[in-house]
This record gives sequence, structure tokens and C-alpha cells, in this order.
Amino acid sequence: MKFLLLAILLVLSGCTSSINKLTTPNAQVSKDKSDGSVYVRQPPVNASRDSFSSGDAWHTLGFEWLSRIPDTVFFTVGVIGQASQIQDLALIADDQVIQGIKPTSDTNINIDQSVGIPLKDTYRRYSMPLDEFRKVAAARVVKMKIFRAHDTSSSQFGKDFPYVAVNGKFSPFLNKVDALLANPLKADQLAQ
Repeated sequence: MKFLLLAILLVLSGCTSSINKLTTPNAQVSKDKSDGSVYVRQPPVNASRDSFSSGDAWHTLGFEWLSRIPDTVFFTVGVIGQASQIQDLALIADDQVIQGIKPTSDTNINIDQSVGIPLKDTYRRYSMPLDEFRKVAAARVVKMKIFRAHDTSSSQFGKDFPYVAVNGKFSPFLNKVDALLANPLKADQLAQ
């Protein structure tokens, strides 16, 4: 009986990773009609371990690369269920502090009333050098700490936590970026 329970748990943990990849949005390549630049955009997805068992806050992470600024990745961090100003952000990838993180927007607070109760989410956009982003994407453990007006929240993701949705988004995103860096003419083939 114990063996059967262990087998079921192993199958379910593998399924969670596959389900995350299938049910969350993927990176898309598009062309800006106004200036012809190309961008690769990964919409925000879950970037934290199970909040109930790990104590992680419910964070999201999305990212974007623009051909006119090829050495930079823009990314959006979110805190779900909280409505307070995001003041700062720290990322530590495999015990190395990620450098060059800069805010590029003010905090956005979304309040969705469509389900009859107010759902509050807070987002802020940042940028970092592409090389630093690659460190985050390759890390076994990434610790993300979001500093808000009156408190902080933390979460973890990375290769050691395969069921966290954002982990499955780094490689496809970077593959598209690398294809465009290697051959900018591929933009029309990759654009959807």
C-alpha cells in the first residue's frame, strides 16, 4: 500500500510540471508595426512554490525582450492577493545576487470585481541585463524578495522546483531570443 501511494505521488508530481506547461501561456514573438522592432514576450505565470506548504507568497513573473534593446530583458513581478506599492526587488540565483535590476514603471494595482468580491493584485516592471537574466534562468534555486510599502514577501523557484510554472518558460523564451540574436531575419518566421 505504501508503495502504491508513493507511486501515485511521483506520477502526480510529474503531471503537475506537464500540466503547468500546457495550461499556462507561452512566449510569443511579435513585430511592432510602428517601428519594425521584434519582441519576445512571456506573459506572467506562477513564480513560487506551493504557498500553503512552503510559506511562499504567491508571486508571478513575466518577461520581455526587445530587438531594439538586445542586451536587456524587461520583466514584470506580481504579488497576487495584495494591493500595496512594490518598492524594490531582490533576486538571488544560486546564492549570487543578481545585479543591474532597475525599475522601469510605477506599481500597478489591479482590482478585479468580476467574481463579486474584490481580487487585488500588484505588479511592477523592471529590467536587467540579458546575461543576468540567463543566470536566473539557469539557477537551481532563485530566491525572489519583493519589498512593499509596509512589508516584504518571498518566494522561490528554479530547477530544484520543477513544478513551478515559470521554470518551464525560461528555455523556450531564451531559445526564441537566441534565434533572433543569431539571425534577425528569422523574425517573420517566428512572429505569430
